[in-house]
Amino acid sequence: MNQTTPVKLNLGCGLQCPEGWVNIDSSLGARLARRPLLKKILHSVVPQSWGVLPNSQWPRNVKYMNITRRFDYDDQSVDAIYSSHTIEHLTYSEAAFVFREAFRVLKSGGIIRIIVPDFAQTVKNYLANAQKMPHLAAKRFLDDTYYFEIPVPDNLPGLVKYYFKRKNNHHFLYDEQGLRHQLSTAGFTDILSMKWGESRIPGIEKIDIPERFAGAICLEGIRP
Repeated sequence: MNQTTPVKLNLGCGLQCPEGWVNIDSSLGARLARRPLLKKILHSVVPQSWGVLPNSQWPRNVKYMNITRRFDYDDQSVDAIYSSHTIEHLTYSEAAFVFREAFRVLKSGGIIRIIVPDFAQTVKNYLANAQKMPHLAAKRFLDDTYYFEIPVPDNLPGLVKYYFKRKNNHHFLYDEQGLRHQLSTAGFTDILSMKWGESRIPGIEKIDIPERFAGAICLEGIRP
């Protein structure tokens, strides 16, 4: 009997697009990766000094999908969902929607694995900095969280860059209990904290990046 290939979604993949995963992104880079001629034209006419266009080396195996809209998958048609350092770029309500959609499309027994920066660790860093360098502690906190919007530029190149880059900001900060609550509210059970390379998803080493676990939370849940 032929076994079907597992469907594994990598939400907010960026440039991390391993084989065996459906690598999903909604950025300009993901759009241009599927349109090499347009990408070539834009890179030839838009000055590199503007810093507007994404990395030209985006892999071709990227699927464009806005994860804050209904997923392009049927109910219970997906085996695993992975997302590393993406959910914090969404608002709280947007993330709740993503988790509900993930629950909908995952098969019974399917696994969701989420990695986000750890707000509790960021607070610890702030308090430590407040003891060592109180005059810079607040600035270091804001630099670490990427939470607040940058000022709106007053020139055309700056405005274009602002439009395309503002989604790089963080729009919510999670601690472990908050992320657990989001996942359990969506319906996930057996939620466990995981380390780099530790997972109930086979072959996780092909997609996990060790550096992304520093100062971060990794939780896995099961769709009953």
